[in-house]
Amino acid sequence: MIKDISPQEFTMDKLLREGFSWPLVFTNGAPVGMRIPEGLTPDVVAKAAGLKSRVEVINCASQEGIQMPLGQFVEYFTGGEKRSLPRGRISAKIYNLIDLEVSHTRLTDLIDAPLLVRQLDWATNLWPRDLLPPIADLPSEQDHTFSYPKTQKYVLMSKAGSFTDFHIDFGGSSVWYHLLSGKKIFFVIPPSEKNRNVYAQWVRSGQHLVFLADEVDECERIEISPGDTLMLPSGWIHAVYTLDDSVVVGGNFLNSLHGEMQIDISILEQTLKVKKSTRYPFFSDLLWFAVRRYAAVLKGRSPNMSQYEIQSISAVVNYLKAYAELSPSVSPVAAKRIYSPLTLLKEVESHVKRLQECATNSGLIFAMNLPLYDRHVESPEIGHPTTAPQLLASPARMANADHVIPMAFVM
Repeated sequence: MIKDISPQEFTMDKLLREGFSWPLVFTNGAPVGMRIPEGLTPDVVAKAAGLKSRVEVINCASQEGIQMPLGQFVEYFTGGEKRSLPRGRISAKIYNLIDLEVSHTRLTDLIDAPLLVRQLDWATNLWPRDLLPPIADLPSEQDHTFSYPKTQKYVLMSKAGSFTDFHIDFGGSSVWYHLLSGKKIFFVIPPSEKNRNVYAQWVRSGQHLVFLADEVDECERIEISPGDTLMLPSGWIHAVYTLDDSVVVGGNFLNSLHGEMQIDISILEQTLKVKKSTRYPFFSDLLWFAVRRYAAVLKGRSPNMSQYEIQSISAVVNYLKAYAELSPSVSPVAAKRIYSPLTLLKEVESHVKRLQECATNSGLIFAMNLPLYDRHVESPEIGHPTTAPQLLASPARMANADHVIPMAFVM
C-alpha cells in the first residue's frame, strides 16, 4: 500500500499516468525542488514568526486546543522554565503544535514545497494576486487582514509522546511532510467509501473510546526518520504518534487530480458539523477559480489530458452546478470575479466532454498549467478580462529551488 519512491521517479508524467492514490515516502533524498533552510530550530522559527504570536497547541490527552504565545510554547518545547507555562501544570501534560502556518513571515522566502506540489497546488496557481499580502518587514508586523488560503507552509513541533488522533486533512487536501528532527509513526487508512463511513460513525460516537484502526480492515504503519519526506494523497485517514521530540516542515494543497475526493471530504465535514474555522479556507472560492482557469486554458485547445485531471474537473463542475442551481450566488471572494457562473460551468463541461472522447494515456499534458494565449483573456462567460494566474514562486526561483539561504537572513 505504501510506496517508497526516489526523487527521480516523482514526476508529473508519472502522476498523470498513474494518479496519486497511495502514500509516498522519500527515504533516499528529498523531492525535487523542496527547499528548507539549514539550522531551522524552534528558536529560529519563533523569532521569525513572532515570539508574541498566538498559536493553538493541542493537549494530547484531551485532543483539545489551548492558546498561548509562540515564544512560550517554544520555551516549553526546548525544556525552558516550567513556571512560564499556564497555571504551572502544563509541564505534566504533552502539548503539540501542528497549526503554525508561516507563509506570511520571514520564513516564507526560505521554504519551498516540492516543485511538483507547487505546480499542482490551487492556492499557489489560482489565487488572485491582489489578495496576497506583502511580506511583513518585522515578525510582529504581520497583517492578517489580507485574504488568502494560509495552508502552504507549516512548521510543526511535537514533544515525544504527542499523539494526533485519526483525522482527514481539511477539505480533502493532500499533504507534504518533511521531518527535520525526531521520529514519527503514521497510522494510515485508505479513503474507501466503507472506511469513510466507519470514520464518520467513529467521530459521532466519541473518538476517544475506540482506536479507529481496530474498526477497519486495513491500517498500515509508516515510520519516518530525520530527512524523510511523506506525501499523503487526498482523503487518507491518519493518526500520528511522536516517538522523539520532532520538528516538521510541510503543507497542504488542493489540486486537479483529486477533485472528487476533495468535494466528498468537504461534504463529510459539513455532515459532521466540523467548525468552519478548522475547514480548508476559501475552499469554494478555489473550486470556482479552478473552473475559471480551465475555461481559459481549454478554449480553442484539445490537450491530451490525464483521465485523473478530466475526472477531477468534471466532479468540480457537477458539484458547482448543483450548488449554483440551488443558489445563484457564488462564494464571497469568487463572486467579485465571476459574473456568469452557470454559463462558465456549461462552457467547461462542454470542453471536458470533448476531451474525454479523445483521451489517451501517452504524451499527457497537465492542462491547468498551460499558458494563456495572452496576458489578458477576454471572456464573456466570466464578465471581463482576467489576468493570467501567476505562480507565487517565479519559474527562475523554482529552477533554483535547492539553493540554501543562511538562517542569518531571518535573524
